[in-house]
Amino acid sequence: MGGLTPPEAVLRPWLAGLCPESPRAMNERYTLLVTADPAHVTAPVLVMEAGRDDRLRHPPGQDDALARFLGGEYLLLPDAPHCLMLGEWCDPSAGAIADWIGRRLPA
Repeated sequence: MGGLTPPEAVLRPWLAGLCPESPRAMNERYTLLVTADPAHVTAPVLVMEAGRDDRLRHPPGQDDALARFLGGEYLLLPDAPHCLMLGEWCDPSAGAIADWIGRRLPA
């Protein structure tokens, strides 16, 4: 979690909301064996990068490239750890998402 542990009251409900992922699919994602056709993505896309993410598993430029591939927007939160929606860093992350959504709403 970016070297920080959120309080139990924050962590427990967050963990309860997770669903199991296929370990094979997760591993194939790291080796780029999973293909995707961006034509199937019809909703607006925001890709957020946590600046304190693990660089071995999450190389610089990966999120920006993903945003471009999907025709979306890229946002770097330089001080955020990997779990950028937990703990004290959740307010800037949620604010960035709210701002992004707000720019898409009709006037």
